[in-house]
Amino acid sequence: MLQGRNGENIIQVQVDTKKLLETLKKNRETHIADYQKARIAFKEAAIKKAKAALKDAEGINLDKKDLATISFHITPPVEYTKEYDRAIGMLSLHTEPNITIDSGSYSKFVDDEWEWKNTFRHSNESYALGG
Repeated sequence: MLQGRNGENIIQVQVDTKKLLETLKKNRETHIADYQKARIAFKEAAIKKAKAALKDAEGINLDKKDLATISFHITPPVEYTKEYDRAIGMLSLHTEPNITIDSGSYSKFVDDEWEWKNTFRHSNESYALGG
């Protein structure tokens, strides 16, 4: 068993290259669908916040000495299709029927748990909650 930088055990397994490629392509399609849903939710949340800001602006009392600042911020979703494309491209060039992958690659390619996945999920959930 291999040791990682922090002394953790790294498991390596032999997997069928075609099956791994199919799984990765399926995960890519799921990501694209999730990203498209996030774009729609982002637009809806942005419109909602803009309307609320407009309502606040229309309600400004010009007789007051200090005017309130009105602003809103909403971060658009980020697409990570290139991450999938890179892995798919590499696997497509692999000439053997099997390939050895480690636990980190398995987590990404099979379980679809990339380093950015939690941030992606969180931002998508924030749009559903109104931004």
